[in-house]
Parts: sequence; C-alpha cells; structure tokens
Amino acid sequence: MNSLKSFLQIILIASVQFVIIFLFLNDENLEKYIHQKAILTAGFLFFSMLVVHIMNFFAFKFKPETRGGIFMIAITFRMLLGLSFVLLLVYSGLENRLVFAFNFIIMYLVYMVFEIKTIITNLRAI
Repeated sequence: MNSLKSFLQIILIASVQFVIIFLFLNDENLEKYIHQKAILTAGFLFFSMLVVHIMNFFAFKFKPETRGGIFMIAITFRMLLGLSFVLLLVYSGLENRLVFAFNFIIMYLVYMVFEIKTIITNLRAI
C-alpha cells in the first residue's frame, strides 16, 4: 500500500509540474522563465524517479541491513542520470543554458525532497 501511495504521489508531482510548465509556456510574460526543453526535462525526471521508486520497492525484498545501501545506490543512480541528461543537452548546442539549468535544478529539487521524505519514512520501518 505504501508503494502505491508513493507511486500516486510521483504522478501527482509530475502532473503539477506539467501543468505549471504548460501555463508558463502559454503566457507571454512568463514564457521567458521556462525553457523549451522543460517538458522533456520533466518527463525525464518523472521516469528517473519511477526507476528509483522501483529500485526502492525491490529493496524491501532484501534484508533490512542492506536496504539503506540500496536506497543510496538508487539516489546516486538518479543523480548520475540527471547529470548525464544535462551534459548531453548542454553539449549538444542548447540555447538559453542558464534558463535550462535553473528549470532542471528546480524540478530536480522537487523530486529530491519527495524522494528523501519517502526514504526516511521507509527507513523508519527498519
């Protein structure tokens, strides 16, 4: 049940991000704050968070002593995926790099706060 609740929260976070991006991109005064690749970024972060969520779900199949290590591996994996994504886009000739970096950091931090909250909640059960 806790896994389903976390999954629904991930979908809620992604939905809110997509709505905010859509609203900003359709407003002439606010579109300068959102990069054109923001939807791609939000989608990438959503799927990377799903991978981490699945890894954490399977972590509970192991002994309690190893769960913390698996959680840390999942967080590190997502961070490396994020860095690879940013570097790939930036070095491919992306325009407005500062706006892109700002958008990525904000969206990444939203998912990271959720991830930390979820992991701390799950580690209390150990």
